Amino acid sequence: MSNHRPAQPGDQIDVADYVHHKPSGEDWMVGAVSNGQVIPCGWPLSYAPITDCTLTDKASDEERQKLLTELCAMQNSSDPRCRLARERHSRETTTPEAPQC
Repeated sequence: MSNHRPAQPGDQIDVADYVHHKPSGEDWMVGAVSNGQVIPCGWPLSYAPITDCTLTDKASDEERQKLLTELCAMQNSSDPRCRLARERHSRETTTPEAPQC
């Protein structure tokens, strides 16, 4: 968690943040957030309702862009983390901080 800070009230869960998944007791790095679901990094691919997760550490913009770039580069483009990162890149390409996919 090199470029992370403790979560603050009002922070929203986003890519590269760390969450605590209450049902499993595990801490996850977030790979994607979509339709009220958190998709953690790692394997196997899994989904959890965002309501089951507590934001613990917020990623810096730099850390988030780094992970988005890595997710865009995944070879398995059917992986939802890759697909969602590429969609986000398409929406954010007008910003200088947008990851290069």
